[in-house]
Amino acid sequence: MIVPYTVDVPMERIPFTNWILIGLTIFASGLILIDRAIDDDAVFDVANVRPYVGALQPNDFNPLQLITHLFVHGDVFHLVGNMIFLFVFGNAVNAKLGHGLFLLCYFSIGALAGVGWLFVGKGVPAVGASGAIMGLMGMFFVFFPRNEVYVWYWVGWSLMGTLEVASYWIVIFYLSCDLVGTLVELGTPIAYIVHLIGAFVGFTLACTFLVTRAVRPNDDEENLLQVMDIMKKRPDDYW
Repeated sequence: MIVPYTVDVPMERIPFTNWILIGLTIFASGLILIDRAIDDDAVFDVANVRPYVGALQPNDFNPLQLITHLFVHGDVFHLVGNMIFLFVFGNAVNAKLGHGLFLLCYFSIGALAGVGWLFVGKGVPAVGASGAIMGLMGMFFVFFPRNEVYVWYWVGWSLMGTLEVASYWIVIFYLSCDLVGTLVELGTPIAYIVHLIGAFVGFTLACTFLVTRAVRPNDDEENLLQVMDIMKKRPDDYW
């Protein structure tokens, strides 16, 4: 098991929008999980989904579900895991993009990943912010490919500790897991294909922002296009 807990990225601004987003997601999911504890039939369940909880339901679709499903999680572990990743990678992307553009990207990625699920999800409902969060990881990979990600790791109870890993290895690792999960169809409730769609959309958006110079690197940053020698460092590229 590998779980990131922070990144070595200087913040250009305080990412309070991401903090608010995390708070709202915890609040909304918490209400649903409490409701679930009181009445199992009132919340998300693969075999019995009630429309009002906001799950993305291919067989009972409402366009609002493309947004609302991002605030719904199946259980506490699902919620906590997603919020850890949103905090670690979302803070840096929020600080880079600014607040309005960050929110636009988050919800656009989540919605497009949801649209993908409508076509490939075999009619199965979906909940969770994983697609949008993987999109932010894709953006992080483009903006900060060589920055360090600090992770906890453990194998059973005997081998555990922390590591510093270049961000591209972390993103590649999780994308590889999602690709294997998609191809092998492991039979888990995880929508691996949604993760891949989200990561692709986030990657594409970040590259587009850099090419059009809607987002510019600071003088102490090296983005993926610069690493690949597609984009040269120029003095007027910096803030």
